[in-house]
Amino acid sequence: MTSTPDRGEEGFWESGKRISVCHLLPALPAHGAEQLLLDIVRHTDRERVRLSVCLISDLGTLVPEFEALGIPVAFLPKKGRTDLSIVFRLARFFRRNRFDVVHTHLFTADLWGRMAGLLSPVFIVSTSHTTRDPNIGRLGRLLDKVLDRRNDAVICVSEAVRRYRVEEAGFDPKKLHLIENGIDLDRFQKTAPREEMERRLGLPPGRRWAVIVGRLVPLKGHRFLIEALSLLAKDFPDLGLLIAGAGEEEAALRAETEALGLSDRVVFLGLRRDIPDLLGLSELLVLPSSREGLPIVLLEALAASLPVVVTPVGGIPEVVEDGKTGFFVTQEPASIASALRRILESPESSRAMGANARRLIEERYDIRSVARRYENLYRSLLAKRRPPHPATPAVSREKP
Repeated sequence: MTSTPDRGEEGFWESGKRISVCHLLPALPAHGAEQLLLDIVRHTDRERVRLSVCLISDLGTLVPEFEALGIPVAFLPKKGRTDLSIVFRLARFFRRNRFDVVHTHLFTADLWGRMAGLLSPVFIVSTSHTTRDPNIGRLGRLLDKVLDRRNDAVICVSEAVRRYRVEEAGFDPKKLHLIENGIDLDRFQKTAPREEMERRLGLPPGRRWAVIVGRLVPLKGHRFLIEALSLLAKDFPDLGLLIAGAGEEEAALRAETEALGLSDRVVFLGLRRDIPDLLGLSELLVLPSSREGLPIVLLEALAASLPVVVTPVGGIPEVVEDGKTGFFVTQEPASIASALRRILESPESSRAMGANARRLIEERYDIRSVARRYENLYRSLLAKRRPPHPATPAVSREKP
């Protein structure tokens, strides 16, 4: 598929009785928030909700998967950081397609989508995926607070995120709805055998693996985990580390790995789409982050019956029970190494943690429940008041 400018700016369909929802995002890479949305739309009742996606920065690897579900994906490229024309083009797009709800995800889409919403008779829902983002400056935070006035609802993926939105970001608490992230348990019913994964990844057979999944950026704490591995190298010669993800820190992390003499133990896998299979190969997940909302990969690891070693930041303490489903650590390598040692030296305790983890996910974090709660939120908004749609009917979609 090519990145054709203003792809799909004409209408997708004629208005019907179903709720018409457009999910607005910067792009669709295979990252946590985007994978979460894909799982949600897979389990959305299409008899009740009509779905589309609009992207404003780029396309992404998940686009074909949305389209395979029959969900049209439009691309209205934003021409630079301060392209105000995107506001008017989005507003026109919303009106022509007569959406009931525009649901924005991530800061770029939140910002421009709500501006366009000032010119459009649609309900605006935003999902808040994290707490304070250091990449968003003072001006961005101010605009975020001001534009909250245009939000009809804000979904917070954890209580920590909800608390941040009230106490620090200054959002209207009456608009906030706590809907925690969820997992598609079907993806974990049958995973690739260990031997197949070892062949697929070119790994030496029989090694025990810890795994970390996420962007290779400083806040994820990869370097602390690599240092922790070096502390355990002598006592656990069969222990290795799988690093799934890509990002700005990769060169530095590779250099650190080589300097510590761990090149034969640390495997950089790049971006992966086979996370359930990867977790099935691993003994435990490690997330030594400095900031999180509610990590999808954490829920995935628990669904895969893995104990976890995590820092108690963001929404993580709302999910993990220290000593029951995993261990809390600091970002100090010695702290991480100590928790890894406890899990590796106690296989029976580790299996019990894994069983507790799976039970927790089944009870609280099934993606089907998340999808129903999204649908019910949309319906509750429309039940309160329905913005008037323009009299002009939507025109059918034109191919680029």
